[in-house]
Amino acid sequence: MPRWFVFVLLPLMLTALMTGCVSWSKSVVYEDSRVAELKAQGGALDPALQAVLAGASPTDTLEVIVNFDEALTTNGTLTNAVLGLGAGVIQFKHLPMIAALATPAQIAAIQTLPGVQSIYLNRPLRRYLGDTRQGTVSGQLFESIPTIRADEVHALGITGQGVGVAILDTGIDGLHPDLAFPTKTVANVKFLANSRDLFTFSGQGIPKVAATLWIEDVANSDTTSGHGTHVAGIAAGTGTASSAGIYTGVAPGANLIGIGAGDAIFIFWALAGFDFILDHRVDFNIQVVNNSWGTEGPFDPG
Repeated sequence: MPRWFVFVLLPLMLTALMTGCVSWSKSVVYEDSRVAELKAQGGALDPALQAVLAGASPTDTLEVIVNFDEALTTNGTLTNAVLGLGAGVIQFKHLPMIAALATPAQIAAIQTLPGVQSIYLNRPLRRYLGDTRQGTVSGQLFESIPTIRADEVHALGITGQGVGVAILDTGIDGLHPDLAFPTKTVANVKFLANSRDLFTFSGQGIPKVAATLWIEDVANSDTTSGHGTHVAGIAAGTGTASSAGIYTGVAPGANLIGIGAGDAIFIFWALAGFDFILDHRVDFNIQVVNNSWGTEGPFDPG
């Protein structure tokens, strides 16, 4: 198991599990300097979207994420305005944003709507750790556990018992003995379909909500890469399938919640996963969320 991944994830997880408390709010939005500077001028377009728009034809339709300021507009008001422009919409239940399927002209009009902060292209995310079978970095879980002194915490009886750990990734194979569904992996869901097929247009009824666009109670939601299953094992695997439990995870007493956002994770499905997590955080006592993916460029939380 790659050391860098374990060193970053596991100390943070231990802190959360040992303190037993995580502060949740309705939404957490990191606003970068570009958004702040362009607020007064309308919604900011992210560079990837700008690049695609530069080569788009007038009839092309693009999937975009529209962030809005809850002090200036509401989900319903913005949804109705975007539908009125002729674009398609998917709503989020807990996040201050909507997804839109829109032409370049409609995107330009959305920029000017009251309360719109920024518009991002729905593009693929890169899984960190890559192909889990390549083994390009040395280091094993049984080495990392004592390195971060998780074994000492286990000896004190602290294993994360009852804490929900959501793995927002390619899914979890709940057929694996270390991650058995539904006893260990207590909830396991997989993305519903191609997001482009889920947009609602004016006259088609109430828009779909991202938190509900999941197939639930799936024993194995990680059917190809194994990336999410690998991550889940690091986080909370029981070690049942290994000799003397050598591959026991950092928090073997925790419950796992698998969110299979696809093997090619797009921004929309990652956000829809967060919407699902927020919708079920009380149901499964979710106090830890793991996301082993991202995009290129420097890390700047604002």
